[in-house]
Amino acid sequence: MLLKRLLNKVVCDCSRNYHHARPVIKYNLTKPAVDLAKHDPENKFSPLVREFIEARDFENHTSDRTINVISFEDGKIKGDIQLNNFVFGANPRMDILHRNVVWYRASIRAGTASVKRRSEVRGGGRKPWRQKGTGKARQGSIRAPHWRKGGSAKGPKPRDWAYDLPYKVRRLGLRTALSARLAQGDLTVVEDLSSLPSSSEDFGEILREHGLQNSLIVDGFENFNLNEVTEPLEKVDATHSLFLHVYGIMIRHKLVLSLQALRILEEKLCEDGRIITDPNYELYHQDMLLDKKLLYKEYDPKAKELRGRLIPKPKKVDRRSLKYSRQDLKR
Repeated sequence: MLLKRLLNKVVCDCSRNYHHARPVIKYNLTKPAVDLAKHDPENKFSPLVREFIEARDFENHTSDRTINVISFEDGKIKGDIQLNNFVFGANPRMDILHRNVVWYRASIRAGTASVKRRSEVRGGGRKPWRQKGTGKARQGSIRAPHWRKGGSAKGPKPRDWAYDLPYKVRRLGLRTALSARLAQGDLTVVEDLSSLPSSSEDFGEILREHGLQNSLIVDGFENFNLNEVTEPLEKVDATHSLFLHVYGIMIRHKLVLSLQALRILEEKLCEDGRIITDPNYELYHQDMLLDKKLLYKEYDPKAKELRGRLIPKPKKVDRRSLKYSRQDLKR
């Protein structure tokens, strides 16, 4: 029992400043090789699809959710991939979606409504008539709230409507929205978004052929060509995986993800379900497209930038714990 308590103190010691604990023990494990013949026996998948399978098969090989990957130009099927159950198999929590939508709309609210109070209205600096002897009611200013053209007593003033939504609620909302789009058949995965037509008319014609006139198109990272061709289109929005939010998904009928965006979303959102003491924890972070510093960050609509938690760090082993006596451990 004494040895067990000492090991718990040394091995499972965690930082008091971070939410997660990082184990001191490090496992020397290697990621197993991917059997592509199992996924593509006829060798018909495109190189990008095969690359995605090699990167995500270690964490997705037990998933029962699959989706076809199509070419954005001609709509031909380039292969099929497995989607992560933790990201695309969340329960349909309407309350979580509602909280995310209300929070986002409050964050982007201008809050510029303003009225003039009696001290801000021009005029009214002197008493309109003397206090007694006129037969009129006593008045102190012609800009009092009960006068015509007077100042407002309790009108609105500019204010900030933004508030903080818990980190876990935002992440769960994103997983719920993605799961709902997949369950409704409104999720489309395209191979690549690098080669796009130069004009918005041609791009809109491709969207009409695929039935994506009202859609949100998400690429892995900032795609300036995609932003330019979608800007003139009325019901088509474009963003990248790091700035994706629940309101953007829910306001459009369809969701289009590139393979790069899908991979980044799974790498980021799967982090919420990983156990830091799992021997395979370090293997999940190998060959990642996303920087490890961005795993715990989410889009802040008010600041229009990424904000979130810090990366969990290990705490140095307390050498004094090795000097504890049996009497101290019993306390």
